[in-house]
Amino acid sequence: MSRRHHLPARPPATLAARVPDEDGSLVTEYGLLAVLGATITGLAIKWASGGAIWELLGAVLTKAKAIVGA
Repeated sequence: MSRRHHLPARPPATLAARVPDEDGSLVTEYGLLAVLGATITGLAIKWASGGAIWELLGAVLTKAKAIVGA
């Protein structure tokens, strides 16, 4: 009977070796967050420029007057 030589098992791959490089995805995420922030800021400016702030402040003051009975 012939004896077969078995090669030692390969060591398990480390997590870093199995995960692809994520540098590009991090840049993409920051870019998407910047676009989202700019969009929200633009919408807030458009909303505020239409006199909405004065309407909101007036409604809050009216509600406060109603609460205190003035």
